[in-house]
Amino acid sequence: VGGVKEKVLAAHRAGIKRVILPERNAADLDEVPEEVRETLEFVPVSKMDAVLANALLDPDRLTLDLSDPRPDKTEGVQPSAP
Repeated sequence: VGGVKEKVLAAHRAGIKRVILPERNAADLDEVPEEVRETLEFVPVSKMDAVLANALLDPDRLTLDLSDPRPDKTEGVQPSAP
């Protein structure tokens, strides 16, 4: 994968906490500033099954809290004229 430094910095700016990357690109992390590396978890992988295992959540751990629904963003919005 090319541009690892740029991709990691973009992930950091977006608030992403875990970065999965090819094992062969782990050395490219040396180009990422230490203060950024310290805030992220890096998962080097060599096979696609490891990517899936680290990227997908266990469905049994998923929860959905409906007690505080978000406000309807369409309230008071009028349709535009054709």
